[in-house]
Amino acid sequence: MTIKINVLSTLIPIQIGELSFEVDVTDQKYRAFIERFKLVQQELMSLVAKVDEEEQKGVKINEDELIEKLHQLVSTAYDELLGAGAFNQVYDQTPRIVSVTSYLVKIVAGLEKEMEADSKSNMSTYLKAKQAKSKK
Repeated sequence: MTIKINVLSTLIPIQIGELSFEVDVTDQKYRAFIERFKLVQQELMSLVAKVDEEEQKGVKINEDELIEKLHQLVSTAYDELLGAGAFNQVYDQTPRIVSVTSYLVKIVAGLEKEMEADSKSNMSTYLKAKQAKSKK
């Protein structure tokens, strides 16, 4: 008797408008990206706090400099997650950094949800098989 197990793909397709990407969610790559995203998130929060602080002091914000910093942070995260050049492709499609940043947040939230659902599904399958075996 042969037990045949189909191998599951570690690639999750991502569609952003007309663009298609795949994210490899092997344990190592997924953890590394989530850690990187947390750093980007902290840097973004720090940037927002700095802008708020300067606005409260009445300091004029250099919007070009702010947008450039956002570009740097977000482009690195995109390219690490979706591959080199991904940020430029997405930004060419939607040339607004706030929107592109919002897409990134949605991608990460979707990946987290997908990974959680996958873990629950695998655990449920395991528990059902264990219960069926113990009833015999």
